[in-house]
Amino acid sequence: MIIGTDEVITIARSAEPGEHVPVHGPGGSVDGTVVGFDAASGLALLRVPGIGGKSLPAAKPPAVGELAVTVSCPIPLGHEARLSMIRCVGGETRLPGGRLIDAYYQTDDARHRGFSGSVLLSVTGSVLGIVMPTRRREESFVLPVDAVVRIADQLRSGRNIGIGYLGVNTAPVVLPVPSENAATGLLITGVEEGSPAKRAGLTVGQFITAVAGIPTPSVEALHDSLVGLTSGQTIDVSVAAQDGSVRTLAVPVVLR
Repeated sequence: MIIGTDEVITIARSAEPGEHVPVHGPGGSVDGTVVGFDAASGLALLRVPGIGGKSLPAAKPPAVGELAVTVSCPIPLGHEARLSMIRCVGGETRLPGGRLIDAYYQTDDARHRGFSGSVLLSVTGSVLGIVMPTRRREESFVLPVDAVVRIADQLRSGRNIGIGYLGVNTAPVVLPVPSENAATGLLITGVEEGSPAKRAGLTVGQFITAVAGIPTPSVEALHDSLVGLTSGQTIDVSVAAQDGSVRTLAVPVVLR
């Protein structure tokens, strides 16, 4: 999907910034360069000089029962289009790679080979979203265009993004000495040797109470706080000691 001037966003299993990949467009195959890859969603942003075409306007969220068109280019078949109906407008869910999204769409059109990464359009030609891979062939799962744009904005940094790795085992507990900001947290029960947590000074017996200022009362909350990070950055991890004292440690981000 063309998302900006000389920019394409597509589905990938893995990609590295600077990697060269062929891109099939209206004028044939051209060379593209990976700008960044998001392991948590499976989206890759490519820079493709002279790709031609233009980005289409984004549509407002569809309603159940509206018609939509899926446009794809499954090589070697050439361009294809399929008419379908929006059968579901869902709320918050998690992608297989771990990224939490606000909404998703499904159509009544079963997923066909070559259609992952294709564009779902409204009948007036506005972009609704990008068709994502699913575990079941009979499902069609669409990531809304506003979520695609947010991920593309992150990828323009030129770094891969994904799920950060701390290297700790934790369990949710009530803090022995609650603070003004937290009454619960995650007890560190294990720290892997050589891990980012070990290098930053986290130890068994401490409590993780927040990551980047976001409270972590559960393992799920910790996971969510580590999604969408870029390699090379650092994150602030707030840890409480058994006596209730709290300090913030800068932990270098390593992606899974």
